[in-house]
Amino acid sequence: MTARLVGCIRRSHLLSAYELAVAAGGLTLWLWSLTRFSFSNLDPVLVAVLSLAGAVLLQVRVTLSSGVSFAPALPLIVAVLFKHGLPLTALVIAPGTIIRVLRAGHPSLAAFFAAGQMILSAASARAIASLVAAGLGPVAYARFDILVWLLAIVVLDTVNVSLVSVRLALQQGRPFTELFLQIGYRDRRALLIPYNVLILPGIWLYNDRGLFGLFLCLLLVLGFHRLLVMQREFAQNVETGMRDSLTGCYNRRFLETWFRQHARRSGACGLLFVDLDQFKTVNDCHGHDVGDAVLQRLSAVLRDSIREDDLLIRYAGDEFVVACPGAGKAETIAVAERLLSAVRSQAAVEDGTAVPCTVNVGVASSPDDAPLGWSLLGLADQAMYEAKKSGRDAICVSDQQVGSSLSAARSS
Repeated sequence: MTARLVGCIRRSHLLSAYELAVAAGGLTLWLWSLTRFSFSNLDPVLVAVLSLAGAVLLQVRVTLSSGVSFAPALPLIVAVLFKHGLPLTALVIAPGTIIRVLRAGHPSLAAFFAAGQMILSAASARAIASLVAAGLGPVAYARFDILVWLLAIVVLDTVNVSLVSVRLALQQGRPFTELFLQIGYRDRRALLIPYNVLILPGIWLYNDRGLFGLFLCLLLVLGFHRLLVMQREFAQNVETGMRDSLTGCYNRRFLETWFRQHARRSGACGLLFVDLDQFKTVNDCHGHDVGDAVLQRLSAVLRDSIREDDLLIRYAGDEFVVACPGAGKAETIAVAERLLSAVRSQAAVEDGTAVPCTVNVGVASSPDDAPLGWSLLGLADQAMYEAKKSGRDAICVSDQQVGSSLSAARSS
């Protein structure tokens, strides 16, 4: 425990140092760019409009069901970057950052990190676009400017995701590559193309139409914001339809979908079929309210007993299924034994009445017993009934490899 605590403290210090470095790097780069920028021909009204738009839009964050957060202001930031360069882009970012700090009620390193992250990402994109444009020359650049913009957008997104991934790796102790792929692609693949393509009209409109184009760009931003909100609401509705309302576990509809999605998987996966003993007696003696409380308590105990990546499904009534991705038969049996012991030691209590709980568990694993799917679940279900016959409060393991349908039932 001491070593884990020391590791957490070390990660916390590294995280703070990293956030400070990114914030300081972004601020230094912006101040340097100001020394090379001429404000003489810049319209004060334009500066005020851009700063106001940035201050408002940077407060809007849309969080998807995956937990990924989007800033719909990015098309505006990129449009200003290509039109005016880094100094004015930072002026768009700065007011929003200041407001976030004031709203937090205290100086927030995370808010300054976000500002530095945006400035460094924008600077990288601008530098790549400038280098490519200089290499192409004015004539070729006029023909291929959209491709140059696309390249710059990819660079901006890559740097942005990289900076965030490093921060989360320090914060959570997870591998950078895993986080980069999750944030950069898996969590937002449905929106990745429209998210980046939407930025192109913003660049073109602002470069070609001035303030009117800026207004249209803002409309695009609002439209994108609405798209993100709709995507999040749709994902939430799908998630709600995949959950059991009483216990919060996944339901049979989720299991059907999960089987379809993983039907061709070649790795190991264990299934547990869990049935609560004497549940009808609980309902008859104590009433359905107590029965519901027992199921809620049981689901909580099961959830605490399984591994972090395992899935808990309320299959029907007092029957639950646990899917153990990546677990071979021995590891699946270990999960079943831990689960059986935990349930036995936790009596549900309702209105001062202790209700002893025991379960029967059937175990089957893929690919040892059958391919992952309904046939494997049927073997786990059959094993569970054998456990019931053996005297209850027991585990029974399907063993198709040795030629018998079931191994001997056993209790822990």
